[in-house]
Amino acid sequence: MNAEEDSEPIQDLKKFIYQLLYMDNGAVTMNDSESLKWAYECLEGIFQPYQFELQQYVTNDEGLQRYIDANLDEKTPSQVKLLGLCWDRVSDTLSTKKMELDGSASTKRQILRSIASQYDVYNFNGPLLNRSRLFLHDLQYNKMLGWDDKLSPELVREWQNITKQINAAPVIEVKRFDGKRNSSYRLIAFTDSSKQIYGTVVYIQDIETNLVSFLPAPNRIVNKQLEMKSVPSLEFLAVSFGTEVLAELYQELCGDSCIKPIKVVDMHLYSDSFVSFMAQCMSQQIG
Repeated sequence: MNAEEDSEPIQDLKKFIYQLLYMDNGAVTMNDSESLKWAYECLEGIFQPYQFELQQYVTNDEGLQRYIDANLDEKTPSQVKLLGLCWDRVSDTLSTKKMELDGSASTKRQILRSIASQYDVYNFNGPLLNRSRLFLHDLQYNKMLGWDDKLSPELVREWQNITKQINAAPVIEVKRFDGKRNSSYRLIAFTDSSKQIYGTVVYIQDIETNLVSFLPAPNRIVNKQLEMKSVPSLEFLAVSFGTEVLAELYQELCGDSCIKPIKVVDMHLYSDSFVSFMAQCMSQQIG
């Protein structure tokens, strides 16, 4: 978007729009209702020269939403789709669709399809879905079982038990708002591991308000090459994985590629593994 001849507020607005564009979806964030309404009224003038017609406006500002709906003669529902997630714009929370695993699946292919259909990019439902992922992982390493071979009655019953428990779980909602763009933030990661799976959970803390919000919770299933590793080794692997996730998030939030970065002042990583901590201290001394 051309911004060389624009005023400074319009230049900043275009930077926000560019930073938050994904495919045919875009977003604008402001700290108050008046600024958000000003941004909305500028949008048509920004996109019209490119013949880019804006089709839908959704906001968590209820007053502005009523104003927009009145202009467009529409009624925007309280829950809408947002990049594959469900956004309750009134309570300003994000969630996935209710999990619905296919209890009738009886082959590896059908089970893989059922699990893959549960879109959960931030792993909100990780503690629940991990059991189904581990079940599929064991099936995939069974070389005697083809992708379309029927599972044994025992395995079918185990899968049905997993699906019943997961499908009965309530929808998990996470607050969308993490804080204002001009605040200072801290990234906090917690790592852990078992013999089957290791992972990390990352939170972001607004240092000025102490508001702590969930970010992602990625994990990895222990593969065959790591199955003989000791738990302390896997704990250290989890610490390494958590460090990589923190570094990637830092780059996404305030790296050189960010047009409007936020201010992340420090990062913390925690582990309950004393052995991993000692190994890290020893590596630093040796280095």
